Amino acid sequence: MRAPDARVLDVAVACGFKTQQHFAQAFRDLWGVSPTEYRQDLVGSEATWAPEPSSEDAPLLVISG
Repeated sequence: MRAPDARVLDVAVACGFKTQQHFAQAFRDLWGVSPTEYRQDLVGSEATWAPEPSSEDAPLLVISG
């Protein structure tokens, strides 16, 4: 989601979701905003994209079967 050139659909498929809608609902349930809103918030808060180091405190999206 932090890569500006990645489409939400591509992120959804890469995460194992079959539909963008399912991904968006799971994303909203976890983060409280839609993937698009999340990305728009990033545009205002970060000048450039850089991957963040992994943190044990960061929430994980778990996809079950």
